[in-house]
Amino acid sequence: MPRTRLVLAVLLATLVPGVAQAAPRAVAYYASWAIYDRDYHVAEIPAAELTHVSYAFADISPAGECALFDPWADVQQPYPGDGGGPVRGNFRQLQILNDANANCWSDTYATARTNIAGTFKTRRP
Repeated sequence: MPRTRLVLAVLLATLVPGVAQAAPRAVAYYASWAIYDRDYHVAEIPAAELTHVSYAFADISPAGECALFDPWADVQQPYPGDGGGPVRGNFRQLQILNDANANCWSDTYATARTNIAGTFKTRRP
């Protein structure tokens, strides 16, 4: 009898209006090295078809902080139309893609991108 109640409770929880259901996700994985290995660039990501883009890779600094894995790909490589600002590379291209397809990133993406890139700029030799 307890198992029957559990099954019934689970069924009711999934059918009762007002109970939050997870929205479907269409997630793409983009590795920073794709610009070298596959000549595949952020601008080619079909963002309109996605709900999320997962970007790889990050590194861990000796101090235990999040750091850039490939500074050239992440924030240095210039692209046409990137504005020539302090952040270029994949991070800037992701920002441009996000501006055109706001469904792909959280509101905190711009802050995270700026913080990581800013940390890199202050540590350059």
